[in-house]
Amino acid sequence: MLPLIRRCRPLVLGTALLVIVVLYLEMAAYSAQRGQRQHPPAPPCAAPRAEQPATAADDGFFRNCPPRTGEIRDDLQPPPEDPVGLLNWVVAANNRPTVLNEDVFGTLEKVTPTRIIVIQVHQRPQYLRWLLHSLSRVRGIESALLVLSHSHIDADLVAAAREVCFCRAVRIFFPYSMQIWQDQFPGDECGSSSSQTNRTKCPREAKVTMAKHHWWWLHNFVFNEIFALAKYNALALFVEEDTYLSPDALSVLDMMQRTRPQADILVLNDNNGRLGQKSSARALLTHWVYTWGVAMGLRTWAKIARCAKMFCSYNDYNYDWSVQALGARCVPGQLITLVMQDSRLFHIGKCGGMHFKDATDCESLVRTVLADLERAAKSGALFPNKLIVSENMARTFVSQAFGGWTDPRDHQLCLDNANASLTRWPSDA
Repeated sequence: MLPLIRRCRPLVLGTALLVIVVLYLEMAAYSAQRGQRQHPPAPPCAAPRAEQPATAADDGFFRNCPPRTGEIRDDLQPPPEDPVGLLNWVVAANNRPTVLNEDVFGTLEKVTPTRIIVIQVHQRPQYLRWLLHSLSRVRGIESALLVLSHSHIDADLVAAAREVCFCRAVRIFFPYSMQIWQDQFPGDECGSSSSQTNRTKCPREAKVTMAKHHWWWLHNFVFNEIFALAKYNALALFVEEDTYLSPDALSVLDMMQRTRPQADILVLNDNNGRLGQKSSARALLTHWVYTWGVAMGLRTWAKIARCAKMFCSYNDYNYDWSVQALGARCVPGQLITLVMQDSRLFHIGKCGGMHFKDATDCESLVRTVLADLERAAKSGALFPNKLIVSENMARTFVSQAFGGWTDPRDHQLCLDNANASLTRWPSDA
């Protein structure tokens, strides 16, 4: 036996050496593959890394994106730069809205969304992307329809919808912007390119009127056109581009509707933006109208539309104060609002807005909100089982209007944009 082992020793050693070499090569190949997996290629819906905010440079920036075989199909042509061409482009785009991601989530013809979420898009793409980041993490978002309403149009902003990979999305475009009507009504007649440079002859501030016009046009378009397009008759949630939603935002919205079905308006933020870490289900039933994260349905919009004459003539350039006034003076019994005191929507805009003109750290509010939501998730404060509702149903009284809305042409344009609503819900006045 021993001589046999001696004769076989060279063969055994050679075989062992071969096995070691093969194992080494396999381990090297595995290590290389593992290193590559640490930096996977960006999914089709992700923006190029260089365009992402510094703290968002993560290939997994959006969640709940189903796998797809190719790029998101978008039939909308790039917008032209000249005002006349841009107006024609806007009219055509609004007449035949392009719905993205129907190949993944189903066509609107066959699959009705469970929720419509409307974003007012202005000119702050860095915050819009954070809002989309939050929406991709909201439970139930895959069955929603996202509507992006643009007050300013450029190729990059229009392309932002192609990042949406977690639900269907559609874009609409405000046709009365200063970008289109540059030196004529409803634009800036007294601008540098206008012959009317004397402000005493031209007291109207076009920039001041735009927000109210956009808000009114948008709501009329959504409730008359988008609802019909989507065969939808439930709530629409309206948010601004510089806000961030909690993962349970839609779940809480559904709970609010079930808890107080008599409420006309549901609001996800009480203007304080707090989220409790232990008790996070407090809500208030009131007559006061809030601004951030407002949801309403056709029943409520019919009440507002019937008061179009008051909204359009009320001398206040703020749309929220105008709604507050008509809710108190025109709507029978006043509007009833259920607002979350433990917010599910947070303001993150610090740069490019009206209130932080000298801000330099544009994402400080984003970091604060992300940290608060992480703590809330760890403490079990999200996805409550029930709401804790208090009531303050004292009749509201509206203070003096802020002005900035005296031009009869603004009043008439506002009424013209309500034609479809007034046809469906005629004013009693």
